Amino acid sequence: MRYSSHGCLVCGRDNPSGMGLSFEIGPDGGARARWQPQERFTGLPATVHGGALLAVVDDAMWYAAYAQGGHTLTAEVTVRYRRPANPGETLMAHGWVQEHRGRLWRCAADIRRAQDDAVLVEAHAVFLEPASWTGAEADAGLVVETLDDAPDRARPRSGEADAGHP
Repeated sequence: MRYSSHGCLVCGRDNPSGMGLSFEIGPDGGARARWQPQERFTGLPATVHGGALLAVVDDAMWYAAYAQGGHTLTAEVTVRYRRPANPGETLMAHGWVQEHRGRLWRCAADIRRAQDDAVLVEAHAVFLEPASWTGAEADAGLVVETLDDAPDRARPRSGEADAGHP
């Protein structure tokens, strides 16, 4: 399955200012996406802004929980930036669930450089399912496609996300 949404900063198809990622759920239940950040996502010259990287790992963890039935909101994130990311290089984000108890989900994620598999970002987060949610709130804005349904129109244009992460 491939997931994206409409207005999200990270995965919003209809957000012209967004990053354009779509997440694929792998056989391990983890959420994966490829991304080639554009210059507009830099902070310092030739360095992708840490807030943009944080947003990507947050979405990767959220989609991992969602794929396992979680309808959550981010409660807390801890992030460690290990190496700078450069615009234009291919990055791979991977998020996974570490623990699920009741309304609480603990997840982790990383971003690696595709060229050499170097870990650039590591993150851990706590997600909570609001007691008042029915799940429809999280489902409302999602676009879900099977990989068979998502050939050309779901493939990114140059410089956009590609969920074809091995």
